[in-house]
Amino acid sequence: GTTFAITGHQSVLLTVALITFCYFLTSYLNFLLGKYGWYKLLLKFGLKKEIDKMQHRLEKYGPKIILVSYFHPQVGSLTATSAGILHLPTRVFLAYSLLAFMLWNSFWTLMLYLVGPQMLKIVNFQNLMIIIGAWIIGMGFIFYFKARKQKVATEVAIPN
Repeated sequence: GTTFAITGHQSVLLTVALITFCYFLTSYLNFLLGKYGWYKLLLKFGLKKEIDKMQHRLEKYGPKIILVSYFHPQVGSLTATSAGILHLPTRVFLAYSLLAFMLWNSFWTLMLYLVGPQMLKIVNFQNLMIIIGAWIIGMGFIFYFKARKQKVATEVAIPN
C-alpha cells in the first residue's frame, strides 16, 4: 500500500496510519485469542510448535520480544497469541505493540519510500509468475522430502 501511495496520488501518512491501525487491531485480536483459549483452533492448523517456541521466547525475554518480533506480521501474530496465552497484562501488551508497530512501520515505510518505485519496475506480472512457480516447486520438494523422511521413520519404528 505504501509503495502505491508513494507513486500515486494518495497520502503516504494516511496509508501508513491505516496499516498501523489494522496491524494493531489484529494483534489485539490475536492476543484475545490466546487469552481466552481460542488459540486451540490454531493448533489444529499445525502451529503448536511455533506457538510453543514463541511462548518460550516471551517467557525468557519478557514483553521486549514484542519489539523485535513485530518486524513481520506473521511472526508478530504468534507473539501476540503467545502473550495472550501467558496472560501478559493487557496494558503492557498494548503499549509494547503500539510502540513496535510505530517503529517497524516507520522503518518499512522509509525502506519502501527509498526503493519501492524501483521494485515496481522489477516486479511485473511475468517475474511474479516465475517467483510463484519457483516457490510452488520449492514447497513441493520440501513437502515430498518431509513426507518421505516421516515414512522412513515410521518404517524404522514399526518393522514388518
